[in-house]
Amino acid sequence: MTKPTDGIDKLQRECLAQFFKVFDASTDLMMWQDLIYEEAKEVLTATTVEERLKEAVDLSYVCAGILTAMEVLGDIGEEEFRPVPEHEAITVNAAYAVVLTVKDLVGSDAFDEAFKRVHESNMSKLGEDGKPLLRADGKILKGPNYKPPVLADLVMQAPSTTLN
Repeated sequence: MTKPTDGIDKLQRECLAQFFKVFDASTDLMMWQDLIYEEAKEVLTATTVEERLKEAVDLSYVCAGILTAMEVLGDIGEEEFRPVPEHEAITVNAAYAVVLTVKDLVGSDAFDEAFKRVHESNMSKLGEDGKPLLRADGKILKGPNYKPPVLADLVMQAPSTTLN
């Protein structure tokens, strides 16, 4: 029997399993859908190479997140999802095409390293009390110890200069 997370690689499965455990992350699939759309818009509006890589990894992260949530929930029904408006579907599809292009241009190893760094950054979002800070819809917010990921060196190592 296949699981939702069978569609993502080992690194992403491990990172998201840790994220869900530490943050007691929401399994609200509609929230995850909204995060995917939010990150998709950010991928498409990124203006620098480093931003494009960061936003591409963020989109991959929330896509792995919804699959992890689906696995935690087990059998789910269609009522768990909201209908996706066509403009959102187009945005997400376009953004995911950018993700694949960025991954191809920087190389899989650099993309995986960027994923690890974004994960470490996400793990630094805990509040002073060691608990997650949550937005009303369940999204985890940046705590006072948040450290943004540094990805510039990965962009500099990219085998292609066509990222600009």
